Amino acid sequence: MIRVMRKILKRKVCIVMALLVILGIAVYGVSAFAEEQTATTETFTINPKYIYLNPAGMNLGYVDWTQPNADIELNVTGWAEVHQGTYDKNSGYWYWDASQWDIKEGNTYFFTYGTDWRVINSKPYYRTEVSSDRLIKGKVYAQNGTAANKIDGQDAYALKLLTSNAGSTLTFVDMTGEKKGIKAQFSYNNDYTTEGDYTTVDLSDNKATVPNNNGIKIYQYMRFVDADGTTLLSDSVNIEEALNAGGTLYYGMKQKTNATTATSEWSNSKISSTAPYITKLYFDKTSFPISDANSIKIKVGDGEGTAPQVDSADKSILSYDLSGKSVAANTIITVAYNDIIYRFYPNGIRNVVKIDGDKAEINDIYR
Repeated sequence: MIRVMRKILKRKVCIVMALLVILGIAVYGVSAFAEEQTATTETFTINPKYIYLNPAGMNLGYVDWTQPNADIELNVTGWAEVHQGTYDKNSGYWYWDASQWDIKEGNTYFFTYGTDWRVINSKPYYRTEVSSDRLIKGKVYAQNGTAANKIDGQDAYALKLLTSNAGSTLTFVDMTGEKKGIKAQFSYNNDYTTEGDYTTVDLSDNKATVPNNNGIKIYQYMRFVDADGTTLLSDSVNIEEALNAGGTLYYGMKQKTNATTATSEWSNSKISSTAPYITKLYFDKTSFPISDANSIKIKVGDGEGTAPQVDSADKSILSYDLSGKSVAANTIITVAYNDIIYRFYPNGIRNVVKIDGDKAEINDIYR
């Protein structure tokens, strides 16, 4: 009898345990009794006790840091031991378990490909620069282009702490007035061909918001494309650099006549905070010789294109009378010259138009 009761009780315990496991999976998506998630689970998340390196873009020179069989080493200033990284196939990141590390002020760091210093010191991009700050647990590090200074005569990667720009806004200003249905594409690794490595979003009021990150991965690059989703309107750019430049892309500042593409520039707002108070535009003598007056066409806003005239008060310079024309701070002025179209905005009380490199602008006052 006792033996029968023991069997019944054991069977009930097993059933209860099984139900608890099923309940845990149903509620949490994983077993309620599973160990704490680390860097190798399929639902990869940042472990605050680990250190990470995102190797995206680290394939210059002779070695590719993104390959799973690479030998990526973390070197910490003041420590004799060099630490080999572990590759995570879900994120593509290298990581180090730093849970037992006592990191102190002065513990700067750098990464190397391998430990053979004869190779590292003799070939480019086998190492990164030494950081300017101490190592921090729970952070993702990444390359930041080529370091400003060579190390032992070789190019090395600059370093940066990878931060998210999710929620930030980037603006597209179409100075041509011809583009419709513009889209923004955001990429983790500057790859716009592999599904899952990028996402496409529609613009709202000419603005695109950087999407939330997909778990560990952080959107680092973006570009604008036409309505078809493939025709480029801008080169791919690092999102942080675009934001630092002002966050607004001015498309069509310069364009060859009848061309389908145009020159763009990332900038702060090009619209002056000072309302234009000018009655005439003057054209820099070097940029716009008097002899070329008939080959120059000027358009204010949506008006008709007309040629400038030799100024009535100064026969050595071309001018354009703005009398009767509506000119606001955001009015686009177009100048067509030498088979090139330039577009720019008024600039307060300044009134001299000059070509400067790939753009024309009003940057001086005629005296």
